[in-house]
Amino acid sequence: FISPVASDECDGIDNNCDGTIDENAIGAIYEPNDTPWNGYYLGDMYAGDYMEVQGLITDPNDVDIYEFFIEDGWFDDFAIEYELHAMSVQADFMIELWLIENYSGQTEQLLVSTNNLNSGGLERDDFQGDWLIDDSGYYEFRITALSGQDCNAHYQLDIWASP
Repeated sequence: FISPVASDECDGIDNNCDGTIDENAIGAIYEPNDTPWNGYYLGDMYAGDYMEVQGLITDPNDVDIYEFFIEDGWFDDFAIEYELHAMSVQADFMIELWLIENYSGQTEQLLVSTNNLNSGGLERDDFQGDWLIDDSGYYEFRITALSGQDCNAHYQLDIWASP
């Protein structure tokens, strides 16, 4: 008996019998994606911009992807600073910053990978763009949990763009 209006609790059981487990168990936290490579687009970022997003990693195959565009002229350089706060003490998160494609013709490349090797806590790093190169283009953060993935593995990602 399928009941899409029934509540699906975070218990590893398909409480509403719709074929998906725990899909509504995250409360007010938006789960950007459970399918790898379908990123959530944050929009354009310019020097001085700040963004905050929250998410949840529910299982080992869950990858949350946040895409954004950076505008950077050839004579400018930029920095992307970020902090990933674990809202639950049991999850060990890892965050990666990837270049997807920029105006200089560079394509998919891992720029920074951050993991403090501890459950809970803070993952923090930054990336400096190149001076005299137009680094304008598409970038993305990929967030995974190395352990502690469940309905309580919430995080908050803070992003700053600076000149």
